[in-house]
Amino acid sequence: MTIATKISLQMNCKMEGEPWSVEIPLKHLMMLVSTATTTVPQERDPSVHWWPASTRACPAALKAYFKYNECLPSRIVVYRDGVGDGVLLSVVDYEVPQVTQSTKAMGEDYTPKLTVLVVKKRISSRFFAVLDTRPSNPPPGTVIDAEVT
Repeated sequence: MTIATKISLQMNCKMEGEPWSVEIPLKHLMMLVSTATTTVPQERDPSVHWWPASTRACPAALKAYFKYNECLPSRIVVYRDGVGDGVLLSVVDYEVPQVTQSTKAMGEDYTPKLTVLVVKKRISSRFFAVLDTRPSNPPPGTVIDAEVT
């Protein structure tokens, strides 16, 4: 099982997905993972290439994917970890367009599905759900998809 497959399974489980319903291996999927760490895992998988930053390395990642798989990915998942409050808008305004420009550079008719997952650095907000008429922690997989003030 590749590292990308393992990460996808973990993400699916955290969103209350059923790991046995995920089609494995994930076909035509490329994951760009950018975290706050600079260490490279010791486990070397020939299908995994490591770059220091995901969005700036997207053109090289697409070329390496094509070289290894003899096709371009139909889905790209950008997993961006360790994003501070001051950097969140730059992810939306600069990094996402960098990825889309990189895909267009591979051909005008190439339009993969793009998913960007952002994990913030420090979260001081607490969320509650009313379950059984009293506030408690929200169930696993709850998605807060709006700005929290």
